[in-house]
Amino acid sequence: TDEINAYVGYERGFSSGGFNYLSDDGEGKPQSFKPETLSGVEIGLKTSWFENRLVANFSFYWNDYDQKQVRVQVARTSPVTGNIGFSDAILNAGDATIQGAEIEISAQPIENLLLVAGLGLQFNSYDDFKVLDEDATAALHPNGGYSCVEAYSDPGCVYTDISDKQFPFMPEYTLSLLARYTWNVYRDWDLILAGDYAWQSKVYFDIRNTEDLSQPSYGLLNLRLTAVVPETETSVSLWTRNVTDEEFLSAGFSLGAYVTRYYGMPRTFGVTITQSFGGP
Repeated sequence: TDEINAYVGYERGFSSGGFNYLSDDGEGKPQSFKPETLSGVEIGLKTSWFENRLVANFSFYWNDYDQKQVRVQVARTSPVTGNIGFSDAILNAGDATIQGAEIEISAQPIENLLLVAGLGLQFNSYDDFKVLDEDATAALHPNGGYSCVEAYSDPGCVYTDISDKQFPFMPEYTLSLLARYTWNVYRDWDLILAGDYAWQSKVYFDIRNTEDLSQPSYGLLNLRLTAVVPETETSVSLWTRNVTDEEFLSAGFSLGAYVTRYYGMPRTFGVTITQSFGGP
């Protein structure tokens, strides 16, 4: 029996405000940040065809942020030693929007073969977001002694508008593919061969979208062979991740001229043994 189901959902979330105790407001007081609220709407279709041999789901979502909170690295001067260091701080980026769509299709064209594909589109934007330009501000005060607060409208400081920048850690396009085949090798013993591939478009790791802190589009392929022994509730898997040994960045941050990058795992191999004990 074919089925088509439509749905509409609404959600509202809240993240409380607080203080950045490792960053001050220029007067020796902890810098504060405002609460963040999120209103989201999702509409979609869930469909099933040919006695569930083909399942196709579609969704569109729209999320509206008020006073979106973002985490950044800021400079601070130690009141004890006078040395300049860096710390995390949470800023409010004002209003922001994330909208996107997702498609997921799974099919079983023949017995024991499962195919799954997913496509994600995600676009985001700040309505208004300005951050401190440290170099330009320092040029205005060659003798020093002037303290600025990130993302505040201080007339003695220079701020850069980054409203057109992409959100960090958020690719605009994602693609996932999976294929799994199951052999019945003896009675109810099964041998399962599975492969999955995940691709994503370019991503940035900081709010300014620094090229040195970005990762171009890339894809990862994983393979797994699993033997299932029902009598003893045991499964043994041989697997390899990142089969093509792709080199990619998973994170990074910048502290002025100092840039730190974190690389993802290279090609890895392993064996996983799973044993279940009792249960329904």
